[in-house]
Parts: sequence; C-alpha cells; structure tokens
Amino acid sequence: MARVRIILHGKAAGNTGVRAAVHGVRQERHIVEVRVTWETGDAQRLTAEAVAEAGGGKIVDIPAPSSSNVNALSPSFMNRIR
Repeated sequence: MARVRIILHGKAAGNTGVRAAVHGVRQERHIVEVRVTWETGDAQRLTAEAVAEAGGGKIVDIPAPSSSNVNALSPSFMNRIR
C-alpha cells in the first residue's frame, strides 16, 4: 500500500477524469490525499509540507496530465508505486 499526496491546480480539482483516477487508486487500497492550490505560492508550500511530512520516505513527482490525456494518470501512477 502506498501513501500519496496529489497537489492539484484548482481548475483540475473538478475534472471528472482526475476524480475517477483518484477513486480508482483508492479502490486498490492506497491512501490518496488531495491538496488543491488556490493562491500564488500554494504549490510550493504544499510541496514543502509533503516533503517535511514524508520524514525521509520516498517522494515521487508525477506531472499532472492535461485534461486531454487525464486517463493516463491512474496507470502512470500505479506503475510507479508497484
């Protein structure tokens, strides 16, 4: 089981493909936390928090796909944590 934190731009948070991918990963019993950016600097702050909370654990940066290829999110993610 993996613990994952996804940092999304506010516009991506409502994307049904992203939501479906997160749900699919959770269905495989992985812990998925989603953080959404709202203001300038949020991405940097949320990343720093994730690194600090990882406590030496593995950090994997997975670039978020565009809305045109959002279906690639789940398989790409799953291949990296298996």
